[in-house]
Amino acid sequence: MRIQFVSAALSLALGIGAAVGTSTSADAQTWTAGASAPTPYVRGTAVWFPSNGRLYILGGRTADTAGSDLLSPSEYNPGTNTWAAMTAVFPSNQVNNMAGGVLTDAGTPYIYVVGGSAAGAATSTPTLKRYDPIADVITVVATDPWPAPANTLPGSGVILNNKLYVIGGFTISVSMSSQIWEFDPAAAAGTRWTLKASALTVPVGYVPANAIGGLIYIAGGATFVSPGLFDSADSYVYDPVADLLTPIAPIPRAVGETRAVAQKGQLWVLGGGRTLPNPSTQVDAFSPGPGTWGVATPMNFARRNIAADIDPATNTIFVVGGYTAANLPTADLDIFRGAPIVKYCAGDGTGTPCPCGNNSPVGPGAGCLHSLGTAGDLNGTGAPSIAADTLVLAGSGMPNSSALYFQGTTALAGGLGVTFGDGLRCAGGNIARLGTKQNAAGASQYPAAGDSSVSVRGNVTAPGKRRYQVWYRNAAAFCTSDTFNLTNGLEVIWQL
Repeated sequence: MRIQFVSAALSLALGIGAAVGTSTSADAQTWTAGASAPTPYVRGTAVWFPSNGRLYILGGRTADTAGSDLLSPSEYNPGTNTWAAMTAVFPSNQVNNMAGGVLTDAGTPYIYVVGGSAAGAATSTPTLKRYDPIADVITVVATDPWPAPANTLPGSGVILNNKLYVIGGFTISVSMSSQIWEFDPAAAAGTRWTLKASALTVPVGYVPANAIGGLIYIAGGATFVSPGLFDSADSYVYDPVADLLTPIAPIPRAVGETRAVAQKGQLWVLGGGRTLPNPSTQVDAFSPGPGTWGVATPMNFARRNIAADIDPATNTIFVVGGYTAANLPTADLDIFRGAPIVKYCAGDGTGTPCPCGNNSPVGPGAGCLHSLGTAGDLNGTGAPSIAADTLVLAGSGMPNSSALYFQGTTALAGGLGVTFGDGLRCAGGNIARLGTKQNAAGASQYPAAGDSSVSVRGNVTAPGKRRYQVWYRNAAAFCTSDTFNLTNGLEVIWQL
């Protein structure tokens, strides 16, 4: 018999009433290809410069052979989708694997970068450089070289409260570093670097990290066992004011040699990794509130040692260059536009355990397993825009049964979910029932032909977050005595 999701008992369980909500709209939730860079880029540093709305690639190289280093910055203009070569020149060819970002000195913003090595060389420089994109001038901050051990490349550079934090590092062909350094451009010349008391539990280099809400989040990184580099999964949050490092849930996949950006209050780790099956297109998204990992829209191209940054005003992410899976340098530009659609509350054991040990495999981010041995998987495509809503919620991996698509205003248990039937309920708060569909080949979607849009049906009238999930019938004897299960949750940030 077909399940009647609108029955009084089930409506009471979910709290379903009339459609309610306050949400927003956005551009398409996809990665698109921008104009390729003028040359291949690997091991360069990308920095978004808000003053003129341009992206700058500093350093890097076109190949792994000596003499392939890029000594002048390149500028990308997203408005015209064009590249321009700048004329400023770095003082040496030690321009690979630098770390840095935008800092303000005496009221003027500059791009600071530190460290660097040359292609084919086994040494690095501690030199601190400052680039003025408006004047197109590079200067050396001679009073304050980075006082790390000799021949150490910075692991990651994070800007927070107008200070640069260098997380970990690689003393070339010797070991990884556990050190955390702070650079303050406002301090007296010669005293701008401070070695923090906290240290990483596992020394790493090439580590993805970024700042969210006054804290620095660190995920994975490369370890070193001579002569090779290996991806890792240990993750931390660092409070620079308290100088306190605290472990957080490990990133679900071991990763290193990539970058992370702060995207709408989440840490997004962009592809990367050296250890097979890496490099990857996967984008892992960490939510600090619940302390859980999800999976965001994957990139178009799998690569490592990328240059990447974000325009925080528009949440546009730029990923340039890197090594492909064939270990070849690329000039590809991958751009993510629009508000994120992020999976959360997976039934894979990384959060709340599924009720009968029926955890699904780690990676896809789907719900708990059902009687057919697969898991309901909810994804979203299109634009969650109030003015031009093309959002489609697509469920797959379910039995051929009835499936209720619904919207909530909160993430239950901080995004971990609570056990419900044979699965986890992820979306809570004010619930809006979008519609009941009949799965075919285990799949369905909302909206389908003739349906109101998600924003109309969910009464999304203002920008904000909404959570979505599919509750489907699974009548076979399996797990609990209940005859239903659920997909993973999907968090959508609506914009106007």
